[in-house]
Amino acid sequence: GVTCDTRGGQSRQEVTEIHLRSNGLSGTIPSIIIFQLSSLYILNVGENPVNIDFAGISSASNLLKLHLDATLVRDITGISKAPRLMALHLQQNDFESADIPEELYDLNSLTIIEISNSNFAGPLSSKIANLANLKEFYCHENYLSGTIPGEIGSLEKLEVMNLSENLFIGELPQTLNTMKNLRTLSIDSFTRNTAGLSGPLLAFGQAPSLRELFLGSNSLTGTIPQGLFFGASDKDDVFKIGLRSNQLTGAVPEALSRFSHVDVDITDNMIESVPQSICEMKNWMEGAVEKYGCNAILCESGTFNQYGRQSTSDHPCTKCTGSDDYPYLGSSFCVSEEKKKEKQILELLFRTTGGSNWKRQDNWNDDGVDICDWYGVMCSGGGTVSSLQLGSNNLVGTPPPEIFGLTNLKSLWLFSNPVDFKFNGIEKAGKLTSLLLDSTGLTSLEGVGNAFALVDL
Repeated sequence: GVTCDTRGGQSRQEVTEIHLRSNGLSGTIPSIIIFQLSSLYILNVGENPVNIDFAGISSASNLLKLHLDATLVRDITGISKAPRLMALHLQQNDFESADIPEELYDLNSLTIIEISNSNFAGPLSSKIANLANLKEFYCHENYLSGTIPGEIGSLEKLEVMNLSENLFIGELPQTLNTMKNLRTLSIDSFTRNTAGLSGPLLAFGQAPSLRELFLGSNSLTGTIPQGLFFGASDKDDVFKIGLRSNQLTGAVPEALSRFSHVDVDITDNMIESVPQSICEMKNWMEGAVEKYGCNAILCESGTFNQYGRQSTSDHPCTKCTGSDDYPYLGSSFCVSEEKKKEKQILELLFRTTGGSNWKRQDNWNDDGVDICDWYGVMCSGGGTVSSLQLGSNNLVGTPPPEIFGLTNLKSLWLFSNPVDFKFNGIEKAGKLTSLLLDSTGLTSLEGVGNAFALVDL
């Protein structure tokens, strides 16, 4: 695990590399001794249950790469004194919901940072702009919150940025549009049960190197820009676009047909049409378009499969049973079936909160009326329930926890009702951003902390 070499024209050999990864080490690495190895440029003790402090790291004048992933490191105080550190690997540690340490932003020689899956929380500091040499930033699977700072766009050398599976909200900063060397941008939110990013999708027209864009399971709205990837120099490169499970509307931009190889996932949005020219791009979707036509992009309205599109003969787009007038393409479920489940939840809410004595109960429990036309119920695009506005309507008792099973519920307004609201199960309401409970019979806030998406309470 130890490599020696001659350095600086000297005849004697000195230690240059230590590789003891996954080697059964335990205890504390003697940093005072290790960092005195002045020719050491790689220290790799990852995947060992060890700790290390950074006293004396200023003496490690040639240390370029430090691998401390999957260890017991909890504190990096002193690491900013590493004079030439270029690659820092801290992923798969447990920093116990701490903010990303400010010292990290002082390591302006860093080109690679890996801090994914390390239980960091709090905001992403605007000081990230200090890392002017950064090329790769992996920070996925943490609990970072708030908005993404616009200063991140000043990282002119950045090529890969992965911020997926955090708790970010707000709009994409406009500065991402002009990152000339950015090749891969990932801010998916499939596992965090939050509303995620909102606002319009950027066109990235002045990001000529961008080839991979993953923004799945957020709340992006508006249409997909006609000028998406407009600044790309080589139209024959492979472009990967992941926008699944947002709230995008309109048509697939015909202008994307200028690219010969595209793998795009825009299922479970509110897309209404796919231009015929797109359905004739034989090399798209790894050749699936040549076999299955438009269905390889999005299943037709009134049909579905588990992926929302067809990629193999084993998973065709299947017609929904019963009536399904959902007008959008690319469904991974039948809206009519989802509405049946939602109807049962709403009926339960009615029964448990004294619905027969509500001030207004227009159309409730009327099998001949769509649930989206029941009083106080609002749906997204005529589909599933997105809002319940039943304030000052004489609801009583305790609303059932099943209400949090309304998958796309964004706002729940029960103010001015004598209800004893409970937060049990609220973690299931991953898109709930507005919960109004003022002037109710609320007796406890226990569990409210599990409502990660809430911005209005």
